[in-house]
Order: sequence, then C-alpha cells, then structure tokens
Amino acid sequence: LKDLLATGPVSVRVAAARALAAQSAGTTADARARQKQAVPLLQKALEDPSLEVVAEAAEAMGSLGASEAGPVLTSLLRHSSDGVRQTAAQALERTADSSLADGLLAGLEDGVAAVRFSLVGAVGKALCGNCSAETRKKLLTRLETAMKRDPDAGVRGRAATVLGESGGPEQMAALWETVQVGEGRVQEK
Repeated sequence: LKDLLATGPVSVRVAAARALAAQSAGTTADARARQKQAVPLLQKALEDPSLEVVAEAAEAMGSLGASEAGPVLTSLLRHSSDGVRQTAAQALERTADSSLADGLLAGLEDGVAAVRFSLVGAVGKALCGNCSAETRKKLLTRLETAMKRDPDAGVRGRAATVLGESGGPEQMAALWETVQVGEGRVQEK
C-alpha cells in the first residue's frame, strides 16, 4: 500500500489511501500500531498533485480518528481547492477537539457554505471535550455570530442546534433573540 500510494496511477493512489485507513481502523493495540505507520503515509499523500488523492487522504485521516490528524486537517482548511477544504472540514467533524479551536475558528470564515456547515459541527465536537473556560467562551461566541449573521440559512440553523446542545444558560438570550426575529428554519433549530 505504501508503494501504491506513492507511485500508482491516480485511481490506485486513491484506493491505497482508503485501504490504509481501513487496515488501520479500530482501537486495539494492533490497530493503533498500524495507525502510527499509516498516518505519516497519509500526511505525505496530502501533498499529492492529484486533488482526488489529497481529498481521499484527508478523509482517511479523519476516519482514523488519530490525534495526529487534527492539526493536519486544520491546515488543509487553507487549501486552494474547495473540495479539499470541504473534505477536511467533514473529517474534522469526527476528530475535532479543543486544541484545534483557532484553526476551526479561522475556517469559519471560508467562502464555501458547506465548509462552514461542517466546521460548525466540528466546533460542536470540540465543545464536547475538555475545553478551558476561555476556549469554550471563544467557540460559543463565534457560534452565536454564525447563528445571527452567516449568509447561509443552513449554517445559521446548525449553529443554533450546536448552541442549544453545547451551550449553557449564557447562550439562552442569544437563542431566544433568534427565535423572536429569525427565520423559520433557524427558529426551529
């Protein structure tokens, strides 16, 4: 798989990235050992000239849930390809934690609504973990801004959902204000 990931045709490199993730999935000691070998190979594949390979490698890293994947995926949020950024954001929905807060917050400025939508979910995942009070406040404040001002109704609705699930009493005023003046979908959420 290592050789195929580096030298095969595009379709084979894509399949090799997917297979590496499949072979490394799980929480057993053997799976973790394979992950330690697979993650550096997948990181290298993120530099592939083919966007298909880059996207599949990002997806594979996210599916592994390895702690090393988070920083790599947040760095992909600055990639020039909308598809790669979207794949990275979707993968972060499964792997995000509070250590990635700054990258997630920066990514919420992306021009693609689908990227922002997934990153709102990633922020929700990060809020579920161990957050410092300062990080938690930053994330919740940014979600309130997304709920009130994002140009996409889907992103606003998802931000409302995440605030309702992850926020505390201090978010009630913002949620209530949105119920009173918001549009139907966001009010429902």
